[in-house]
Order: sequence, then C-alpha cells, then structure tokens
Amino acid sequence: MLKRILLITAIAFSFSNIGLAPISSAHTTHHLIVPWYQPLLTLPKSWTPAIQCLLHNESRSTYAHPNLGDNRTPSMGTNSGIFQMANYVRGVWDTYAMPRLHVQIWLATPYQQAKGFVLVLRLDGGFHPWHGDGCLYPN
Repeated sequence: MLKRILLITAIAFSFSNIGLAPISSAHTTHHLIVPWYQPLLTLPKSWTPAIQCLLHNESRSTYAHPNLGDNRTPSMGTNSGIFQMANYVRGVWDTYAMPRLHVQIWLATPYQQAKGFVLVLRLDGGFHPWHGDGCLYPN
C-alpha cells in the first residue's frame, strides 16, 4: 500500500513539474505567449521599416517567420542569427549581448536574438554594424 501511495505521489509531482495539472485540480494555469519579436516593439516605431528591411536582407526573415537556418557557429562563418550579428570574439554579440544574455548567438532563441539586437542598437549607438546592406537606417 505504501508503494502505491509513493508511486501516485511521484506521478502527481512529475505532472505538476511539467505543467500538467491533475484532473482534480481546482485552478487553471495560463501561460502568456510572448512573440519572438517583442523586444523590437520597445524601439521607436519609425525604425520599423529599417528593421523589416534588415530582417529580409540579412536572413530572409519576417516577423511571422524568423529564418533560423542562418544560426552558424564561428567555424561556419563570421555572422549568425536572424540579424546576422558578428559571432566572433569582440564582435557585436560578444561585446554587447553575451554579457547580459549568457548565450552564444547560434544557440539563442529568436526572442534572445531580438533582445540582443536591441542591446546592440542601444549600446553600440545604432545600426552602423549593418550599414551597406541596402537598407535605409535612421542614423
């Protein structure tokens, strides 16, 4: 009998840790789904056309479909991710985003990449790492 109680307790505990509530649970947990581009919404609205151009030109991404096929390790190329940020030592990701996000760009989720992009824009002084890619930038 004790083994059965322990087994039931263990199963109930494991369900609670993975987000599945037991059938007898009286409350429901709601999870807020945050879009990957949410950090970009903190930037000035006047920058939206430049960001959309950058997403398209750098990785063929859109807000609806981020292209994760360009997540490359340093041995595969010098730029990586949705925004094609420099992923080498002392590159823009390594300098501005890595100390705060603690993830390599080629392992970062789209949300983390967007957050890192915002950090680079704010801490590096704007879009200058992307000048020359055919987009018109505000600075």
